[in-house]
Amino acid sequence: MEVRYKGIYSHNTFTMKSLLLFFMFSTLTFSLAFGQLTLGVKAGANYSVFKWNDEPPNFDSRNESLQWIPGFHAGVRAAYRMNNVELTGNLLYAQKGFQDDSNTKLPATEIRLGYISFPIAVRYYFTEGLYAGVGAEVSHMVKATSYSVDPNSPFHRGPQDLLDEDWVLHDTYNRTDIGVLGEIGYQFTTVVGVQLRYIQGLSDWYQGKLQFTDVNGEPLDQDFKFKSRSLQLSLTANLMSFSNT
Repeated sequence: MEVRYKGIYSHNTFTMKSLLLFFMFSTLTFSLAFGQLTLGVKAGANYSVFKWNDEPPNFDSRNESLQWIPGFHAGVRAAYRMNNVELTGNLLYAQKGFQDDSNTKLPATEIRLGYISFPIAVRYYFTEGLYAGVGAEVSHMVKATSYSVDPNSPFHRGPQDLLDEDWVLHDTYNRTDIGVLGEIGYQFTTVVGVQLRYIQGLSDWYQGKLQFTDVNGEPLDQDFKFKSRSLQLSLTANLMSFSNT
């Protein structure tokens, strides 16, 4: 079996400016409706990995060698609540990535990615503090670095910027990650809360540029995609609240 690089796609036109404008417009829209608008901040820990949606035949159980890695996220939030229903949006810097242990003769490689993320969610409050929600997220990758995990290995190498134009595969990676999310949380007071969120990426990190072939070199028909998965544990703090009631 082989994996071949298929060529160059057009550059992604999604920008951080688009994310900022979208966040500002959403916040303004919330404030014009009837209810309570809250502005604040959030930060916490990430735990993430990338996995193939399906493994090609004879690919040596590649998903088993892809390990979760820790990271962090931080940013601002806006929430608009009417009775027991709340619409919330965040603008975050969030880390994602994975550790690849597939090559037993070389040290494991860690891929650490930095994203500007805009998740939105609709929540339902079962009590004054307890809620659950679902939503979607759009993220734009601004940083991508690979590391050799074992610095004492004779094969250890320093960090590699995967987005550097001198890197042979720099244009392979999808800089936009679209996903869906589910969350639960608890608001201890009107200011402080805690939240657990799971995000399932839907976008292929390789943009379909990897072509899998069988033992005879013939292309496989399956649609293999390399997708992100993330867990986020956050502390939230409400700094300002506005209401027209």
